[in-house]
Amino acid sequence: MNAAAFSVDIGYPINTLTTINAAHMQRIGSGGVFEIGHLWDGFRELTELIRKWTTGRGLPWVALWSREVTYGKARHPGEHWHIGHHLHSGHTTDLLMQLADWTGEPLGDDLRGQGTVGRSVTGAWHVKRRTNSGTGPVGIAAYLGKAEPAYITHYGKRIKSPDKVDCRHHGGEGYVEGKRMGLSQSLSPEKQRNAGFIPPYAKSRPSEQHSACNWQ
Repeated sequence: MNAAAFSVDIGYPINTLTTINAAHMQRIGSGGVFEIGHLWDGFRELTELIRKWTTGRGLPWVALWSREVTYGKARHPGEHWHIGHHLHSGHTTDLLMQLADWTGEPLGDDLRGQGTVGRSVTGAWHVKRRTNSGTGPVGIAAYLGKAEPAYITHYGKRIKSPDKVDCRHHGGEGYVEGKRMGLSQSLSPEKQRNAGFIPPYAKSRPSEQHSACNWQ
């Protein structure tokens, strides 16, 4: 959440949400990064491709991400990836073409959903611009953090998680191998401190003003 707020402060707001249904892509034999084998390796390969593609267009790599797993009635169950990143609107079409190439799945014509600018032919990947629940960078960050547990065990006691400041979204808590969440170096806590940025979502005192959590 603080990283998303910082992205606004530095002038490169998180305005794009790219979602990849990785396990599904691997099951159907898609090429590209899904031929690597382990999805954690595939994820790192894909984010590095997007990073290089972005910086090659003169933009800084400003991003945060999460890896989630869904089961049950999900259209594409298994591991999927959410990448929130900054993208200039003039590069949107180029990114969609690149995603089709990197994933081995062509771009389709289904634009259902708020903010959707592109979706693959089977819906295995899609891209949204500027929004998740209409709240911009912080809204995207809240969505990516939905798998963060609302409660943790601290010294044997069940307490509210100081990292969970927004509870509007749920799901994706299934097990993943490798790192679950992360952010680009441009949004690191060190970068925030060096810039004199004051985090609005302090872990030690999650503000009711910023929290959508309905604690029970």
